[in-house]
Order: sequence, then structure tokens, then C-alpha cells
Amino acid sequence: MCSRYAHNRTQSGAVLPVVLWVVTIGLGLAASFSAYTRTSTHVVINNKAVHELRHAGKAGMYLALQQVLDMQQQADRATVQPPVIVEVDNYRVVVNVRYNHEMLPVNTAGVKELERLLLRHGISDERASIVSDSIIDWRDRDRTVSMHGMEDAGYSERGAFIGARDAPIRDLEEIRMINGVNDQVFSILKNNVTLYPATAGRVLSLVTDAYTKQPGMHYRIEAQVSLTNSGQRPYKILKMASGTRYYESKVSDE
Repeated sequence: MCSRYAHNRTQSGAVLPVVLWVVTIGLGLAASFSAYTRTSTHVVINNKAVHELRHAGKAGMYLALQQVLDMQQQADRATVQPPVIVEVDNYRVVVNVRYNHEMLPVNTAGVKELERLLLRHGISDERASIVSDSIIDWRDRDRTVSMHGMEDAGYSERGAFIGARDAPIRDLEEIRMINGVNDQVFSILKNNVTLYPATAGRVLSLVTDAYTKQPGMHYRIEAQVSLTNSGQRPYKILKMASGTRYYESKVSDE
């Protein structure tokens, strides 16, 4: 009798850790599933917000283009238009419009023109010279290094994967790779140069931002648009890039 009782107690003692182990695994799986569900829900909500912001941004951009065309008909030739601010599907959309013919053509500008632009925006003499000469070396086809510039060998010594392109700049983001260009210089050049020569006609730069009401996310569209002066097709989209961005402070409604 005592032996059977002791045997039963031994079995009970062995079963208890197994039960606890199974319960622990079950709780862990439940917690993981709950976290996965919350993450999946967040992703779905986030994707929906991005889709709506993209739609609002594009709609706002085309509304701004229509305003520019209306001003064209009224012979209003202002170089920098006031920001166009519209509400689209409860999203606030801000469109900044600028005519490229007042910008410096980065693929044809000379060293002195580039230097003057940078100096005017507070860049030091030394960096302005380095950046200007390096832009010339980046786009020309020879291997001659300008006084303050850089060709392939210099980029290789810095550990860069590519050297000077020896061709016109195709995208403003490409400027980031040029010798001497830091964030401040890039911001100045991006807002004051154009890829298009003066002969390209009336080309607009549009920077469109669609904001959520609360702090968090906004969607940016950057576009280059050519005004064709054609009745059936008054403009042509030359280039467009877009993406999601994040901000911390609430956007003012003013």
C-alpha cells in the first residue's frame, strides 16, 4: 500500500513539470501571436495611410499645376509662386512651385557661376572652390583634374565605388556623390540648380507634401514639369519621384 502511494506521488511529481512546461509554451505562443497580430494590423493601417497620402499628394500637385496654367493665361509670370495649400480627403497638401529658368543649369554652368551661387548662400571660399571644380570634373569627359577638383583617382583613394561620371548629371541626388558636397551644400544646390538648360523652355519644379493631421507621417512628391503651351496637352511631366517621410511636430493650419 505504501509502495503504491509512493509510486503515485512519484508519477504526480514527474507530470507537474511537464504540465508547467506545456502551459509556459502555450503562453509564449499566445503572446507571440498577439504581437504578430498587432504588428500586422499596424502594417495594414500604415499602408492604407501611405496610399491615401499618395493620392492626396498627387491630387494637390495637379490642382497646383492648374493654378499655374490659369496664371499663365493671365500673363502672371512670377518666378516663385506662393505655396498652393489645399485640403484633399481631409489631408493638408502644400505645393511649392518654382520656375526653373531662374535656376542655374548645373550641366552647363561655369566654375564662377557655381562659386557665386554657393558663396551667396554662406559656403566658405575653400569649399565653394572645391565643389565647383569637382562638379566640372564630374561632368566633363577628360581626365584632367581641375585646381580644386577631383577625377577617378581621387575618388578611388577615398574608397568610393565609382569615379567621376564624365557625363552630364542625370539626377540631382547624384550631386551627393561629388567631392566636397556635404548636406548643407546639397540642400543649396538642390534648391537652386536645374538639370534643364535655358533652351528647354518653361520648366517648373514642384515639391508637394501631403500631411496627416497628427504628427507622424507625410508623403512628398518632387516633379519636373514642362509647360508646352499646347491646348490639348498644356504640360508634360518630365520627372517624378516620391516617398514617405516622417516629422515630429504638428503641421500648422495657418
